[in-house]
Amino acid sequence: MSAKVGVKAKAHGKVTSGNFKNIKLGEGVVFNPGVYIQARGAVVVGSRVVFSRNVSVFDAGIDVESLRGHITKSVVIGSDCWIGANAILLPGVTLGNGVIVAAGSVVTKPVNDNVVVAGNPARVIRSRGDGGL
Repeated sequence: MSAKVGVKAKAHGKVTSGNFKNIKLGEGVVFNPGVYIQARGAVVVGSRVVFSRNVSVFDAGIDVESLRGHITKSVVIGSDCWIGANAILLPGVTLGNGVIVAAGSVVTKPVNDNVVVAGNPARVIRSRGDGGL
């Protein structure tokens, strides 16, 4: 992997990307098998983030007006986040620190710190620190 990596990032299986050089990783990031990060533009990942199996991160999509070319919008993931299996993060998404994305969720817009999001499209289902799930 030729991404810009902090200390001790781990991959527990195959991780693919359209362009590893456009990914910046903090310390202690963990990738599980099947993770795909498009990185056509920029994807920034904070420290201690866990990507579960088959997570997809897209930072570009088709220009729906012309149907030619792509529109790129950076994706930023804060520190201390957990992204559940089969979740999808779409272009322009920012996850705050301490965010949990439930398995199978599709995140389409920015998410504030310390919340749990779930669904398609993902929405806040609770704040962290107010009891268990």
